Amino acid sequence: MYQEPTVFADLTVAENVFAGRHLRSRFGTVDWGAMRAEASASSASSAVEIGPDTPVRGLGVADRQLLEIAKALSSSARLLIMDEPTAALSPNEVDSLFATVRRLRDRGVAILYISHRLEEIGELADVVTVIRDGRHIETRPADRALTARRSSG
Repeated sequence: MYQEPTVFADLTVAENVFAGRHLRSRFGTVDWGAMRAEASASSASSAVEIGPDTPVRGLGVADRQLLEIAKALSSSARLLIMDEPTAALSPNEVDSLFATVRRLRDRGVAILYISHRLEEIGELADVVTVIRDGRHIETRPADRALTARRSSG
């Protein structure tokens, strides 16, 4: 997931979830019913409370971010890389995103969460890796990394 969601505004939620990999019926045609059903299931897993036929154009940034998560879940992703997903979100939207991230983590999805905001790291991380100017600085458990940062800051 990039900072800015990469969704197709002119398509529906279901069409975005399956963009480039439409489900097919046994006759080789697009199976719209199956796509809607699976998009609904993926959306429910990522806390998107919008229907599969909803046009993406009308969604806010937070719902578009959650749609990105639903896209990943629909392909049974076991690793989700999130690049500063809260950059354009309000505090309430951040809380919703964090709740979704925690649910995914609890289900066994590995999350690589990239952020410049230390308070986010404290809320979500188990392990922290610091990279500065493209170089690895250190990797340590989040509680030790944040404690070291506070005592040196």
